[in-house]
Amino acid sequence: MANGVFSNLPVEGKVIFNYFADTADTTIAVPLEEVVYSTMQGIDIAIIRLQNTLGQLAAQKIFPYKIATTPLDFPSEVRVVGAPSEGLTPVDAYLREEICQAKTQVDLLEFNWHFYDHYVTSCQDIFGGSSGSALFTTKNNLLYGLINTTVEGNSACYLGVPCELTTDRVTVNKTASYATPL
Repeated sequence: MANGVFSNLPVEGKVIFNYFADTADTTIAVPLEEVVYSTMQGIDIAIIRLQNTLGQLAAQKIFPYKIATTPLDFPSEVRVVGAPSEGLTPVDAYLREEICQAKTQVDLLEFNWHFYDHYVTSCQDIFGGSSGSALFTTKNNLLYGLINTTVEGNSACYLGVPCELTTDRVTVNKTASYATPL
Protein backbone atom coordinates (compact mmCIF):
# COMPACT_ATOMS: atom_id res chain seq x y z
CA MET A 1 0.00 0.00 0.00
CA ALA A 2 1.28 3.45 -0.82
CA ASN A 3 2.04 5.96 1.90
CA GLY A 4 -1.09 7.87 2.73
CA VAL A 5 -4.33 7.57 4.67
CA PHE A 6 -7.29 5.65 3.31
CA SER A 7 -10.77 5.52 4.77
CA ASN A 8 -14.25 4.22 4.06
CA LEU A 9 -13.08 1.65 1.51
CA PRO A 10 -15.07 -1.41 0.50
CA VAL A 11 -13.51 -4.72 1.53
CA GLU A 12 -14.25 -8.38 0.89
CA GLY A 13 -13.46 -11.36 3.04
CA LYS A 14 -14.07 -12.52 6.57
CA VAL A 15 -12.39 -12.87 9.91
CA ILE A 16 -12.39 -16.31 11.51
CA PHE A 17 -12.91 -16.59 15.28
CA ASN A 18 -12.22 -19.71 17.37
CA TYR A 19 -9.48 -20.63 14.88
CA PHE A 20 -7.64 -23.32 16.83
CA ALA A 21 -6.18 -26.57 15.48
CA ASP A 22 -8.57 -28.59 17.63
CA THR A 23 -11.71 -26.50 16.96
CA ALA A 24 -11.85 -26.50 13.16
CA ASP A 25 -15.49 -27.58 13.25
CA THR A 26 -16.56 -24.72 15.57
CA THR A 27 -14.98 -21.69 13.90
CA ILE A 28 -17.10 -18.58 13.46
CA ALA A 29 -16.74 -16.63 10.20
CA VAL A 30 -17.76 -12.97 10.30
CA PRO A 31 -17.85 -10.98 7.02
CA LEU A 32 -15.88 -7.75 6.73
CA GLU A 33 -17.87 -4.55 6.10
CA GLU A 34 -15.36 -1.79 5.27
CA VAL A 35 -11.87 -0.47 5.87
CA VAL A 36 -12.65 2.43 8.20
CA TYR A 37 -9.05 3.68 8.35
CA SER A 38 -5.76 2.42 6.96
CA THR A 39 -2.25 3.84 6.68
CA MET A 40 1.39 2.88 6.39
CA GLN A 41 2.51 6.47 6.85
CA GLY A 42 4.58 6.45 10.03
CA ILE A 43 2.59 3.51 11.40
CA ASP A 44 1.18 0.31 9.88
CA ILE A 45 -2.43 0.01 10.97
CA ALA A 46 -5.89 -0.68 9.63
CA ILE A 47 -9.25 -0.46 11.36
CA ILE A 48 -11.81 -2.72 9.73
CA ARG A 49 -15.51 -2.76 10.51
CA LEU A 50 -17.18 -6.15 10.64
CA GLN A 51 -20.73 -6.76 9.39
CA ASN A 52 -21.78 -8.03 12.84
CA THR A 53 -22.43 -5.62 15.70
CA LEU A 54 -20.71 -5.90 19.09
CA GLY A 55 -23.99 -7.28 20.45
CA GLN A 56 -24.16 -9.96 17.77
CA LEU A 57 -20.53 -10.90 18.45
CA ALA A 58 -21.14 -11.01 22.23
CA ALA A 59 -24.09 -13.37 21.64
CA GLN A 60 -21.52 -15.71 20.01
CA LYS A 61 -19.14 -15.25 22.99
CA ILE A 62 -16.74 -13.04 21.01
CA PHE A 63 -15.57 -10.03 23.01
CA PRO A 64 -13.05 -7.28 22.15
CA TYR A 65 -9.83 -6.78 24.09
CA LYS A 66 -9.18 -3.45 25.76
CA ILE A 67 -6.34 -1.31 24.45
CA ALA A 68 -3.67 -0.29 26.96
CA THR A 69 -3.62 3.42 27.77
CA THR A 70 0.10 3.50 28.64
CA PRO A 71 3.12 2.19 26.71
CA LEU A 72 4.97 -0.96 27.68
CA ASP A 73 7.71 -0.85 30.31
CA PHE A 74 11.05 -2.33 29.23
CA PRO A 75 11.93 -5.06 29.35
CA SER A 76 8.48 -6.67 29.38
CA GLU A 77 7.48 -10.27 28.92
CA VAL A 78 4.90 -10.23 26.12
CA ARG A 79 2.76 -12.73 24.28
CA VAL A 80 1.88 -12.63 20.62
CA VAL A 81 -1.33 -14.29 19.51
CA GLY A 82 -2.00 -14.69 15.81
CA ALA A 83 -2.60 -17.05 12.91
CA PRO A 84 0.20 -16.88 10.34
CA SER A 85 -0.73 -18.08 6.87
CA GLU A 86 2.61 -18.58 5.11
CA GLY A 87 5.69 -20.68 5.82
CA LEU A 88 3.77 -23.31 7.82
CA THR A 89 2.11 -26.58 6.99
CA PRO A 90 -1.73 -26.49 7.03
CA VAL A 91 -1.63 -28.45 10.29
CA ASP A 92 0.41 -25.65 11.94
CA ALA A 93 -1.34 -22.63 10.35
CA TYR A 94 -3.81 -21.97 13.17
CA LEU A 95 -4.01 -19.53 16.03
CA ARG A 96 -0.81 -19.75 18.06
CA GLU A 97 0.80 -18.02 21.02
CA GLU A 98 4.42 -17.12 21.68
CA ILE A 99 5.94 -15.73 24.88
CA CYS A 100 8.91 -13.43 24.25
CA GLN A 101 10.40 -10.10 25.35
CA ALA A 102 9.69 -6.50 24.34
CA LYS A 103 13.04 -4.74 24.73
CA THR A 104 12.68 -1.12 23.63
CA GLN A 105 11.18 1.12 20.96
CA VAL A 106 12.88 2.23 17.73
CA ASP A 107 12.10 3.88 14.44
CA LEU A 108 12.15 1.50 11.46
CA LEU A 109 12.95 1.81 7.80
CA GLU A 110 11.56 -0.97 5.60
CA PHE A 111 11.33 -0.76 1.82
CA ASN A 112 9.79 2.71 1.25
CA TRP A 113 8.17 3.00 4.70
CA HIS A 114 9.39 4.81 7.81
CA PHE A 115 7.65 3.63 10.99
CA TYR A 116 7.97 5.45 14.32
CA ASP A 117 8.41 4.14 17.88
CA HIS A 118 7.85 0.45 17.14
CA TYR A 119 8.32 -2.16 19.85
CA VAL A 120 11.40 -4.35 19.37
CA THR A 121 10.60 -7.92 20.41
CA SER A 122 12.54 -11.16 20.59
CA CYS A 123 9.57 -13.04 19.07
CA GLN A 124 10.72 -15.69 16.57
CA ASP A 125 7.43 -17.50 15.79
CA ILE A 126 6.49 -14.82 13.26
CA PHE A 127 5.66 -16.00 9.74
CA GLY A 128 3.95 -14.51 6.69
CA GLY A 129 0.44 -13.49 7.63
CA SER A 130 1.43 -12.70 11.23
CA SER A 131 1.01 -8.98 10.57
CA GLY A 132 -1.77 -7.69 12.76
CA SER A 133 -1.26 -10.35 15.43
CA ALA A 134 -2.04 -9.07 18.92
CA LEU A 135 0.74 -8.12 21.37
CA PHE A 136 -0.18 -8.38 25.07
CA THR A 137 1.91 -8.43 28.23
CA THR A 138 1.86 -11.69 30.16
CA LYS A 139 0.53 -9.88 33.24
CA ASN A 140 -2.78 -8.66 31.75
CA ASN A 141 -5.04 -8.96 28.73
CA LEU A 142 -4.56 -5.38 27.56
CA LEU A 143 -3.64 -4.97 23.91
CA TYR A 144 -0.36 -3.02 23.56
CA GLY A 145 0.45 -3.46 19.89
CA LEU A 146 0.11 -5.36 16.64
CA ILE A 147 2.87 -7.33 14.97
CA ASN A 148 4.10 -5.35 11.99
CA THR A 149 7.22 -6.97 10.53
CA THR A 150 10.14 -9.30 11.10
CA VAL A 151 13.57 -9.80 9.56
CA GLU A 152 13.34 -12.38 6.76
CA GLY A 153 16.60 -11.92 4.86
CA ASN A 154 20.16 -10.63 4.96
CA SER A 155 20.01 -7.50 2.82
CA ALA A 156 19.41 -4.11 4.39
CA CYS A 157 16.35 -1.87 4.63
CA TYR A 158 14.22 -3.64 2.07
CA LEU A 159 10.88 -5.44 2.04
CA GLY A 160 11.13 -8.16 4.69
CA VAL A 161 14.30 -6.65 6.14
CA PRO A 162 13.48 -3.70 8.39
CA CYS A 163 16.33 -1.56 9.68
CA GLU A 164 16.44 0.06 13.10
CA LEU A 165 17.16 3.78 12.97
CA THR A 166 18.97 5.22 15.97
CA THR A 167 20.73 8.54 16.45
CA ASP A 168 24.09 7.07 15.48
CA ARG A 169 23.41 4.22 13.03
CA VAL A 170 21.13 2.10 10.86
CA THR A 171 21.23 -1.63 11.62
CA VAL A 172 19.49 -4.89 10.80
CA ASN A 173 18.59 -6.76 13.97
CA LYS A 174 18.28 -10.34 12.70
CA THR A 175 16.79 -11.57 15.99
CA ALA A 176 13.93 -9.07 16.18
CA SER A 177 10.31 -8.79 15.22
CA TYR A 178 8.49 -5.48 15.53
CA ALA A 179 5.08 -4.36 16.73
CA THR A 180 3.11 -1.22 15.98
CA PRO A 181 2.27 0.39 19.33
CA LEU A 182 -1.35 1.16 20.07
